[in-house]
Amino acid sequence: ATNATDTRLFKSEYQGGRWTHPVTLAAHFGVGPTVDEFAVQMDALGETVIAYTAKDAVQPFAMYLSEFRLGQWQHAAALSEHISPTGPDTSLPRVSIDGRNQVVVLWRQSTGANGHAFISEYRDI
Repeated sequence: ATNATDTRLFKSEYQGGRWTHPVTLAAHFGVGPTVDEFAVQMDALGETVIAYTAKDAVQPFAMYLSEFRLGQWQHAAALSEHISPTGPDTSLPRVSIDGRNQVVVLWRQSTGANGHAFISEYRDI
């Protein structure tokens, strides 16, 4: 369920010569109920990666991925499916995809007293 304090992710897509848009507030994707920052990157073939931060009332912001590969979207289904280490808030997601479909996701995460950069890579080697 969503309420007035929820912030969610929505997407519109252009495929097959037409646009599709969400028509209700229930048409969101990703985990939440609170999504803060996001980054999206698409390669020449339409493969897409969305990195975003999400949390609930108990857990701090963590980093999550949604991916469009081989014509299908794959989304995190639960707050436990984050790619960041468990710990303090994550922020500033960045995504890069090269011409060979190699993906790098970078984010900032606090260790309590200091902020550090973390990286997650998908390399088809």
